[in-house]
Amino acid sequence: MSDIVQEIKNQFRKDNATVKVAIVCLGYFLLRFIVKLVFELNLDSILYLESAWSSFVMKPWSLLTFVLPQQSIINALFTLVFMYFVERFFRTFFNEEAFWKFFAFGNLVAGIGILLLGLVGLDYVLLGFSSGVYSVFYAVVSYQPKMKIQLFLIPISINLEIIAWVFLGINVVYILSDMQGSGIYVGQLIGSVFGYLYMKNYETGNDFLGKLFSFKLPKIKSKPKFTYEKTPKDDYEFNSQRKSKNDEVDRILEKIADSGYESLSKSEKEFLFKNR
Repeated sequence: MSDIVQEIKNQFRKDNATVKVAIVCLGYFLLRFIVKLVFELNLDSILYLESAWSSFVMKPWSLLTFVLPQQSIINALFTLVFMYFVERFFRTFFNEEAFWKFFAFGNLVAGIGILLLGLVGLDYVLLGFSSGVYSVFYAVVSYQPKMKIQLFLIPISINLEIIAWVFLGINVVYILSDMQGSGIYVGQLIGSVFGYLYMKNYETGNDFLGKLFSFKLPKIKSKPKFTYEKTPKDDYEFNSQRKSKNDEVDRILEKIADSGYESLSKSEKEFLFKNR
């Protein structure tokens, strides 16, 4: 048992967001099974987010906890596989911290969007973390739309933006068909729009959400620096260096007289400027 716990700790230390999310999913599935077995309670119903404000008032924590319950185990596995490849694309250009920003804020904005839709009478249920994955994916699309992707079993490469349009079309079809679970696709659509637009600000250095929710780690004290005084030059060394500089200046001046100032190299111009 201790070996399993240690292995989980080691995985969390690694620079791999997908593995961390997979471990959390596995832990939640086990917890849900135990709660169902012992208390005969459906844990999902307490944690998922509903657009109806009457429900949200009763469980306000669902704005944060809706990422834990999943539509099904198969759905969670497919989302994790998609997340794995999306993380690889994203980490080509950005670090893990940036990945978590787009993932976390993508889910949060999707949740807020679902609640806003509830204000106009639309009834949706949001669960799972796919909104955050879509946020990261469309952030990559926004940053590198012409990035070439090799498809499975098809020996061709296509632009990332084409895949993005296909996914967008599928989401719209599911939403318009009003199928069960369409709230998930609404969340993915909101996350996609957020990721795409926020990347336009992020790539210019305007990470206003990151600054708003940021925290500073304690600084490690740096080692004291020591300076050493150089040994004073004796007369012979000083005169030798001065003569060398004067000879170089004379050579450059002769070159100017013969071929003009424009014939000097950049280093010669800098040397003449410093020693004129």
